[in-house]
Amino acid sequence: MKFRSKRIVVLFFAVIFALVAPSAHAVDPIRKFQIDVIAINTTFGNPSVTESSSRAIIEKVNEGYRDATGGLITFTLRAVLTPITAKIPVLDNRGVETATGINPTADSGYEKAILIGVVSNNPNVKWAGTAWGNFMWINGYWGTDYADIVSHELGHNLGLMHANSAVCTTTVPVTCENQEYGDYSSIMGSYRLFHISQPYVARFSAIELDLLKVLPENKKMVATDSGEFKLAPVYSLGIDLPKLIYVPIGNEYIYGIEYRPAVGADSALAQTQLSKPGVNLIYSNTPSHGLQLRVIKGKSDAYSTIQPKFNSVKYFGTGLVSEALSGAQVQPVGKTFTLSDGSTVTFVSADPNVGAVVKIVRPADTEAPKISNVTARMPDGTYYRGPNGEYLIEHKTPTEWDYPILMISLSGATDNRLLKSLELEINGQIVSTINGSSMTTVKELTYQTTSVGNFAIRVIATDYSGNKTQSEITNYATDYYYLGKPGVGTEIGPDPLTSIKFIIYKANDDVTYQVSELSAGTLKSIEVGKRLVEVTVVDIPRNTTITAKLIGSNASGETDGGQIISGAPETAECTNSICYVGLPWKIETGFFTPGSGVMSLQEKIGGKWVPIKSSKPILGKSPYKKYPVGYEISLSYSAPGKHTYRLVIAPSKKLSSYTGPAFTQVVKP
Repeated sequence: MKFRSKRIVVLFFAVIFALVAPSAHAVDPIRKFQIDVIAINTTFGNPSVTESSSRAIIEKVNEGYRDATGGLITFTLRAVLTPITAKIPVLDNRGVETATGINPTADSGYEKAILIGVVSNNPNVKWAGTAWGNFMWINGYWGTDYADIVSHELGHNLGLMHANSAVCTTTVPVTCENQEYGDYSSIMGSYRLFHISQPYVARFSAIELDLLKVLPENKKMVATDSGEFKLAPVYSLGIDLPKLIYVPIGNEYIYGIEYRPAVGADSALAQTQLSKPGVNLIYSNTPSHGLQLRVIKGKSDAYSTIQPKFNSVKYFGTGLVSEALSGAQVQPVGKTFTLSDGSTVTFVSADPNVGAVVKIVRPADTEAPKISNVTARMPDGTYYRGPNGEYLIEHKTPTEWDYPILMISLSGATDNRLLKSLELEINGQIVSTINGSSMTTVKELTYQTTSVGNFAIRVIATDYSGNKTQSEITNYATDYYYLGKPGVGTEIGPDPLTSIKFIIYKANDDVTYQVSELSAGTLKSIEVGKRLVEVTVVDIPRNTTITAKLIGSNASGETDGGQIISGAPETAECTNSICYVGLPWKIETGFFTPGSGVMSLQEKIGGKWVPIKSSKPILGKSPYKKYPVGYEISLSYSAPGKHTYRLVIAPSKKLSSYTGPAFTQVVKP
């Protein structure tokens, strides 16, 4: 590419990163960007960067972008920064970022801030400039005569790649050779009209205008089936027709068709020589106009067998299909192209006053869409997983649950041409549908749940030929969030035989606990400590295990789901010295030799010993081999009191009588 300056130099443009394939965009309001400029001193010199020159360059850039985008993209010079001396070689936009250490941040109302670093010309680097993201590097060409360089590089800052030329085979399988910068009708290629037209012209293809988000939705159409389609010239006004036809292959926009007649500000597209007014120099030009077919590199390999193959995709944005990589780019009316899936495109007619007609013939589509990887999730970091893998939802307020939005991935929904609709089915009911070309930008469907439970999720895909596919059902479960359950232990209460203390080890500091549904006894107190809660229950019937419901909750209203706790006081048992009303007293009689007589329990009443109950000797288990005989005598009291007893064995044929010592037993209520 040749530029007019004090000398004729050959310059190149470079960019690092890859193009994102075109997709449908909503028309944004005016896109506003801020520009900061900084001179970077290097061993090749100190570049001259003034505010006045910088402002003039940015204004000339704005003239071109206003012409191309209808004023929807504007640049504002914010500041010319104090020059710095580089401590490292600064050879591209990444070097500007490293050398300056600046992170450009846009002011309110601006979409992005871009830092342009200008160095004195480094003859060892063939690039005139490089750009991506928030940084641009200019290799010495800082002046209004080089505003086209800044315009091109700003295209990279806004996400565009290079506009190449492409020569493709005419039969399937289609393969394409491409030449970088080979498109002579795009500023991202070799479109250089800054020296022959006022205002300064920096125009883009319709695909690039779409990528820049300035092509209205009603100026695009998608050729999913055969037919004749009308096109308005890309830069025309007042013709109510689309300006871009996308031809989808493999669920992606692989081809784009537009009409760029050499009229008005585009008239120089037809000239073979260009000159700048007032300057006696002539530049050669390659004609590039009329109906244009461009090819785009697909992002997915899902349908790679029906998409074109490229010899090189480095810095490849679009490829203008031409007869030669560097020859004239003018296709005649009647020209037919074969696309990579066997479709054909024929240029039927072209009139800059009324528009062009293109005939597209697409093979019958009998292949059903594909669906895979249909998964559901909740917004990241919002919900917890339960013990069975379910998602647990929390309170939004103490009385209102925050029922989550399910986000269903569509990354695996594709078609060999383009999907017409995607339907989201939840538990057998269609709850959401998206249609048409908007699906190319939708990565997820969403569903607002209103309750907890299991959600059987399925996605149904339909293409424009009526072919339909449905995914396997994915089950997704939700439940209410439960706090962690506390550990619970027991201790003896104030009366070991009729009371108990439950010791609750708090799961969280902000959790409070309630005890209810006591099976027996009386809740006496709940004492709350920093990490422990002590619950005392009294008046428990002796030898009774009690149960209660323990539930913890926090200020938001979440609970731990509750649990049943249980415990018992110490066991109350009767002995020869103490007993309790209602409990059986199995009298401790001792062991005796074989041949012993009948034993009786005698109580001293009114000074006399009165027999109460007797028992015959029973051969039983005894730790004493010499005394294997025992007696079984038991009583049950209905009233408390104090009793004095003794055990008496009557004489037998073998042994004499036996009278044991008296003992006192106290019976408690």
